[in-house]
Amino acid sequence: MSLKDRIDALMEPCATGSREEEKRRKINMLRHQLDRIMGHRQPVTAKIPPRNPSNLEKVLSGGVVETEDGPAFLVKYDYPLDHNHGYRALKTFLEAPTERLPLFAGAHLTKESLMENAIFMDVETTGLSGGAGTYAFLIGVGFFTKTGFQIHQYFMRDFHEEPGLLHLVSEFARTNAWLITFNGKSFDLNLLATRYIMNRKPFPFAPLPHWDLLRTSRSVFKLRIGSCSLSNIEENVLGLERYNDVPGYEIPSRYHRFIRDGNAKPLGPVFYHNRIDILSMVTLAAIFLQGIHQDEFVEELTPWEFLGLGKIMARTDVSRACDLWQHGLALADDEHIEFYLKKELGHAAKRAGDFTRAVVIWEEMMGSHLPDPYVHEELAKYFEHRVKDCGQALKLVEEALISFRHIDKWSESLEYRRNRLRRKIREGG
Repeated sequence: MSLKDRIDALMEPCATGSREEEKRRKINMLRHQLDRIMGHRQPVTAKIPPRNPSNLEKVLSGGVVETEDGPAFLVKYDYPLDHNHGYRALKTFLEAPTERLPLFAGAHLTKESLMENAIFMDVETTGLSGGAGTYAFLIGVGFFTKTGFQIHQYFMRDFHEEPGLLHLVSEFARTNAWLITFNGKSFDLNLLATRYIMNRKPFPFAPLPHWDLLRTSRSVFKLRIGSCSLSNIEENVLGLERYNDVPGYEIPSRYHRFIRDGNAKPLGPVFYHNRIDILSMVTLAAIFLQGIHQDEFVEELTPWEFLGLGKIMARTDVSRACDLWQHGLALADDEHIEFYLKKELGHAAKRAGDFTRAVVIWEEMMGSHLPDPYVHEELAKYFEHRVKDCGQALKLVEEALISFRHIDKWSESLEYRRNRLRRKIREGG
């Protein structure tokens, strides 16, 4: 018996009333999806009965949009440009300098790219593991207009509305647009690409330049705040506290419950969660752009953030990276961050061949109590290879062994360097 025949056999009545109607609706939906997967261009003859959720429009303040691929539900929110999200107004993103924008979003995005063409996207899904069986049931898209910032939230009231949802979202993939997401490279865009493939549609966002704020956040914030979840960044950097929010892990179950009972009330916090994610992306992107340009003091950033921003800047301009590290050093009031900032400045001076500057920095670091023999090793290399004073180099290595021998990851390399220096001294090197 074929799979279709088995589904047809399931159509035999075995329940009454609402249970029978729900069963027929689900089976017809399965037939509809099977037909699409098998490549039939003509829709199945049995129509999928609508569930007509009782309070969807009232709870979400939206409405149905019809497309050539079917319907989807749309909720719109408008924010003025001076709307404050955290410490900053949304318009600060539009005012941010763009010269170093390609550092974050890739070479395909030039410094002349218009900030108002940025598209902020966030996706809520039926599961957190991804894969072909995971749907994006809510796709939020934020964008700037002439008068403010608008968020469109596209929602599928049932699985058969996915083609209409994807059709509407595709309209944002215009030629001059570029994307900003949070964890989009690893999750959101991969999931959407799968959904477009399953619906036999080309993925419209593939050619667009893309800035994944999670990757930048890990480079900039991880040393100070640890977890770089958006909620933790909001609390420790943006000065935000969410109210009436829903944990991300709970979102899939709320949607599945809505599919079963049609009650939209538990979805209210899900839509709120999606909107706040998008607004936080706007503020966060503005902070990164202003921080890396150092055109003004960015109050949200500490010396730890200037350490991370300098590492990003060093990919293309070490001199400007040193400016960021020096700026962080001027704000530093902690031995740990001073050590790491000076370590980067010392590396930069060494790479530039400015050993006079490098030695000054390394000697300033000699009094550090951190468990890192970096300074001893660098000075030992300098005296061995540049000054040709193996005796002074050996003295530095032996001092390091006294302090760091108990740390396994350092002891072996220090022992090796000491033995080699002793051999060179014996041989008259």
